[in-house]
Amino acid sequence: MNASEPTPLNLRIDAGPIQVLTESPATLGRTPENAVVLNHPLISRTHLAFEWTPGGWVVTDRGSTNGFYVGGAKTNRARVNGRTEIRLGDAQRGPIMALTPAAAGPPRRPALPEPAGAAAAAVRSATGLASDSGAGPAVASDVGTGPAVAPGSGPAAVPLGSAGRLR
Repeated sequence: MNASEPTPLNLRIDAGPIQVLTESPATLGRTPENAVVLNHPLISRTHLAFEWTPGGWVVTDRGSTNGFYVGGAKTNRARVNGRTEIRLGDAQRGPIMALTPAAAGPPRRPALPEPAGAAAAAVRSATGLASDSGAGPAVASDVGTGPAVAPGSGPAAVPLGSAGRLR
């Protein structure tokens, strides 16, 4: 996505489904030609517009009768910075519209550090990824006294049956 293409805008009105706006400009109003249709007595035929700018999404009143409110104050224009809540038509009883710009890409997960020293050797031994002896991964067997146990035996070891399966 280049800088001139809008970042998707997630929109939810009251407890309704999330809608995603990807084109600019887009409008919200009572009539079917709007990108977002909200049939409510406080909403005008074309109530407001969503516009993508170089600084992000902006919501602008389109000459509606009842306007919109941010933080309880009536306004004609609001920038969407992170999650933004707008009351439509009335500061106390109008529908609540929650706007959230979608992330530019999938969230990045920090890389986990590789275990070092004895911890690394224990992980490699327990998982059979490598062996210092070159003989391959440790394998449970029925040789010896007592039940065979999974590699890394200790209090959490799992007893194995004669065919190497869990009992």
